Amino acid sequence: MIKKNILNLILIININTLSCLISQTNEIGIFIGESIFHGDVGKEFNSLNSETGNTFGFTYKRNFDYYLSLSIGIKHGQIFAIDKNSNDPFKQNRNLSFKSNITDFSLISELNFRPYLSRNEDVFYTPYLYTGISRFIFNPRGMDSGGTWYNLMPLGTEGQQSGFFPGRPPYKLSGIAIPLGFGYKIKALNFLTLIIEMGFRITFTDYLDDVSTTYIDNVYLQGIASELADKSPLGQPEGAQRGNPYNTDKFGFFGISIFYSIKDPKKECNHITL
Repeated sequence: MIKKNILNLILIININTLSCLISQTNEIGIFIGESIFHGDVGKEFNSLNSETGNTFGFTYKRNFDYYLSLSIGIKHGQIFAIDKNSNDPFKQNRNLSFKSNITDFSLISELNFRPYLSRNEDVFYTPYLYTGISRFIFNPRGMDSGGTWYNLMPLGTEGQQSGFFPGRPPYKLSGIAIPLGFGYKIKALNFLTLIIEMGFRITFTDYLDDVSTTYIDNVYLQGIASELADKSPLGQPEGAQRGNPYNTDKFGFFGISIFYSIKDPKKECNHITL
């Protein structure tokens, strides 16, 4: 009986102690960094020289324990790419370019490699992996020879708006993506975590850059659409390759986040009570 009471006492103490250790479970953070793009237009992904644009974001995170967390967040930035910056002769001759604001709403799960929790004095750093699901909004734009930017989707540069190509419906300016990435967490202060991270969104669209399939004849294009659809020096015949429809576009983010741990007064304990 005495042993049983002692075991119960130890169990209660451990539960209360664990509750104290993991009581700080919520964090809010800001992100500042760069956006990354890999698609049909611009430099090759494997060159690690993709064009980037400034990005900022906000995240709310719930830490379940020392290893797992779930967060919701929003990031907003700009992606762009220029064929002239590529070392590929095909792309240099194609001579296309685009830019697009992009907003990403995400639900992310993180897995720490080491025990980590802010406000815990015994843990200081960890690498981690993350994945989840996100929804993004974009709007590719192209620039004419006079320096004016136009929304590309309504122009139907690959015949989407003409009615003569029923297999090419207008693409949507939003989509679903699978985030994949990694990062490194460092405790800057007891209640502040500094994070360096990089990741990509694997999308299911090939039109982030408005380029996917083949050229169409200019007779199907109206006004500025003709110039923005084919900017090669000598022009391209109908059916010539313009993009690669079998490789969907990707975008991502690289940067630094600062997270503040929200203290939960209901779970704060300066001593253990039984």
